Amino acid sequence: FTGKRVAKYLVDTHPEIKLAISGRNSTKLEAVAIEIGLPTTNALTAPTSPDEESKSILQATLTKAKIVIACAGPFRHFGEAIVEAAVAAGTDYLDLCGEPQFF
Repeated sequence: FTGKRVAKYLVDTHPEIKLAISGRNSTKLEAVAIEIGLPTTNALTAPTSPDEESKSILQATLTKAKIVIACAGPFRHFGEAIVEAAVAAGTDYLDLCGEPQFF
């Protein structure tokens, strides 16, 4: 819900930004891309496994980005891997987490 709103805002107010969205469910993700006016090729299914291959895929994906805006939780389950991948990729990281367990 929140991620879709953030992405829609960026599409509407900053069309010059090259935007990609990511999530765990490819069907829902492609529907969101269509709804907010992004090509479905800009909708990337995120790995959800904590194994090394998934971490490498996430890091490689984030090397193509200047910033990752994390909107999907629960952050205590998925947040740390994204932060670690962003740091390793040299990509700026921003989230809207309000979970005390993640701080």
